[in-house]
Amino acid sequence: MESRFYPYEDCTLHYYVHGNGPKTLLCFHGYGQDAHYFKSLSERLSSRYTLYSFDLFYHGESVWSDCEKAVEQSFFAEMIDLWVQSLQISNISLCGYSMGGKIALSLVEHLNVSIEKILLIAPD
Repeated sequence: MESRFYPYEDCTLHYYVHGNGPKTLLCFHGYGQDAHYFKSLSERLSSRYTLYSFDLFYHGESVWSDCEKAVEQSFFAEMIDLWVQSLQISNISLCGYSMGGKIALSLVEHLNVSIEKILLIAPD
């Protein structure tokens, strides 16, 4: 599990990279959790997927710069879309637990990449 940071505008998104499979899975945790939540899932899928598990803002090590301003859905989607483009990923799957399910579903509407599967675990 490798820890990485993606700076975007005035904030920083923290995430972990798990495994080295040929497919890509982006994972979003629930309220009160962090990117570590997907460690056991990654152990089972690491040969088939490269998993990227993200700390949502106000969780883990991700930093939202302006506490007076809400995190807009469109802002988060744009940031993830540019991150995907920077890694030259063309096909992804999404996984969301609880609140992370809302994040995953909102990304479906905004990402400029082919989405293979969506896995919702106890969606909010």
